[in-house]
Amino acid sequence: MLIAYPLLLAILALFAGAEYAWIKAGILLVISYVIVYGVHIYNPLSQFSTLPATIFLLISASIIHSAFDIRIFVALFLFSLAFMNMQRAIYVHTNANIFNFGFFMLLAVICFPKLLPLLVWSLLVLFITGRSAFRDILALLLGFISVGIFVYFFEYWYGYNNSIFYTFIGQLYANNKILTPHYTFWIAAGLFALVLIFASGAISRYYTLSVINQRRSISMLLSLLLFLLISIFVVPGIESEYIYFIALPISYYFARYFLIQKTKYKADILFVLLIIGSALLYI
Repeated sequence: MLIAYPLLLAILALFAGAEYAWIKAGILLVISYVIVYGVHIYNPLSQFSTLPATIFLLISASIIHSAFDIRIFVALFLFSLAFMNMQRAIYVHTNANIFNFGFFMLLAVICFPKLLPLLVWSLLVLFITGRSAFRDILALLLGFISVGIFVYFFEYWYGYNNSIFYTFIGQLYANNKILTPHYTFWIAAGLFALVLIFASGAISRYYTLSVINQRRSISMLLSLLLFLLISIFVVPGIESEYIYFIALPISYYFARYFLIQKTKYKADILFVLLIIGSALLYI
């Protein structure tokens, strides 16, 4: 399922003339593997399940046949690596995970400047997850600084003269206007919001029964989701591709809900709504 679904969409996208379809499908498969690996090793859902990766592919696979820049896929991959390292930092208390988290997060922001508010979240999430010691904050800042040093020497070596910085600013303020996606996008967003409301109610009741690391994982997911949603109203010119970054935290969030939901018919109905919302993204 995890392999066949995006590959089938890549074949259809190639017939439709979409560029880089195989590369896009390959990146989504790698991200899904990262999700499965994180669930298997760190067990944030109390049991092993491929459901988060399945939900992520269900929501994000529509991007394969889109005309979005390949840099968005690279940023999505780097964002998933940063997410996994932060998840690892909750369960394994080493500063290397925090350093990697900051390193990959800033690289993702450089590839897709409209993720800039996540740099603020990167600092706040240390306090949310209980990793707010001075050495943890220092490890995060060293991850940021390492990327800055790398970019500086890259520009110096190739003689770009701050062109990366000006390109970053230009892309950050690109399309500085209120965009109006297709109406099917808003219907899909409404269905996802409906599922999210029911999921939040069930997870809030489950929260008090969870162990401390699972509570921190839930808090991290919720804070990331809130920051991504707030960014839509703060960062100028965010288009519909932003939903593919939101797909990463909500895939874990929805998976946790479907795994703990005891009323089968309610879970079935909400899963059907999730499938319908994902299908509407293809239109």
